[in-house]
Amino acid sequence: EHEGLFTKQLIIPQAKQWALNLGSSEEEAETFSQLHSPREIWDYATALMNKSGILRFQPWVARDVEMFVKTYDIPLNEEYDTIHVRRG
Repeated sequence: EHEGLFTKQLIIPQAKQWALNLGSSEEEAETFSQLHSPREIWDYATALMNKSGILRFQPWVARDVEMFVKTYDIPLNEEYDTIHVRRG
């Protein structure tokens, strides 16, 4: 229900500015402004909000996630591609 409202009201210049306001790069903002599928728009918007730090874990959740990630012993000073998987 909300997806339809969001995509109907979001026109390209507004979408680009919204993404830039979140701290996206020019390239990310341009990509976001070209999306048409409600699912793609919401996925990209969620990614931009996560990147900007708007949404944050509670301290104990952040601690647990950090401990879990450290069990993989991967270098954290490199860039990685990620995939968001939803269950249920």
